[in-house]
Amino acid sequence: MNTKTVSLLLSIFVGFSLPGYATQNDTGIVAGKTVQANKPKVDIVGKCWQRETRPEVNKCLENSLAQLDHLVRQRLVVLNQQASELEFISEGAKGVVDALNNAKLEYSSFRLALCDWERLMMAGGSGAGSQYLSCEIQLTQHWLSRLHQW
Repeated sequence: MNTKTVSLLLSIFVGFSLPGYATQNDTGIVAGKTVQANKPKVDIVGKCWQRETRPEVNKCLENSLAQLDHLVRQRLVVLNQQASELEFISEGAKGVVDALNNAKLEYSSFRLALCDWERLMMAGGSGAGSQYLSCEIQLTQHWLSRLHQW
């Protein structure tokens, strides 16, 4: 893994919020300036877990994840265009498109691996699938908030 990817994954892991802190802000330093990663204002996972039955919980989680993934795809289209323009006009930005594409792949692998681990920690219990979806939602929310910083 290259340095940029490690840095991105580390920022995702370190900046990842625990479920109980879904409405607070994280502040960090990126490229020498202070930035704020806004957490989602709505606790999607908590809202879904209030459903009556497990199938209703899972359907809510699946729908929420699909919506978030759609928002991420839309944001990545915009960022890819911005990266292409930046790469064209700035010698110092050469490789930014490839770095973005690599970040997308590495993030997907990270999300899959971490959420699979959380699912396995449920030891095959009835909430394992719901926990997997909840993990994917929380990581995707964080990823989307990071993408919106650019």
